[in-house]
Amino acid sequence: MRKRRSRDESTADQDTTGLVPEGTSGRRDGLMVADLLLYGNITILAKNLSHMSHTLDIQHFVFATKSRRPVIPMLAREHLYRMIWHLLKERRCTLYRINGIEDHVHMVVNVHSSISKAKLIQEIKSHTSQWMRKSGLFLDFDGWCDGFFSESKDPMSLDTIINYVRNQEVHHKGEGCKEELEKLYRHTGREWDERELS
Repeated sequence: MRKRRSRDESTADQDTTGLVPEGTSGRRDGLMVADLLLYGNITILAKNLSHMSHTLDIQHFVFATKSRRPVIPMLAREHLYRMIWHLLKERRCTLYRINGIEDHVHMVVNVHSSISKAKLIQEIKSHTSQWMRKSGLFLDFDGWCDGFFSESKDPMSLDTIINYVRNQEVHHKGEGCKEELEKLYRHTGREWDERELS
């Protein structure tokens, strides 16, 4: 007897909050990948995760290119995002959304307890930097900045931060990377330094 598909399963082919299909390079809202739920309502996902909050370490990460140079072209971003997703999966971390513009990357990630935040970002930068230099897709790329921004997020705020990362192109129509980072630092009670993420 054929199993009846649930409502969430029946919408799996819709590219709304799910993984970007192959051949859709040029999207402006990045990738959203949740190992627990590839497709479906983000609010439901956040509610389902809330009872496991003691096992979660959800982080909003931001890291930038060296000197915040605009060297990540639109058509190459999906390739970069997919590589980062693969690196995160290898380290048992869950990616909820990744996006950015030409000079920096945002990620919403549940960091596995087996790896520190600093180690995770260091390994992502190292692997992607080597690949980007050899790929021929990022002709002016000469490395990532030294530091990174991170902020812990509550599972119930997952919807909000995912939407923020999804809409990076909109945010940056009137605001550069430096201005955004300065706001993020001040929002989290940290002092902004011009040398940060440069």
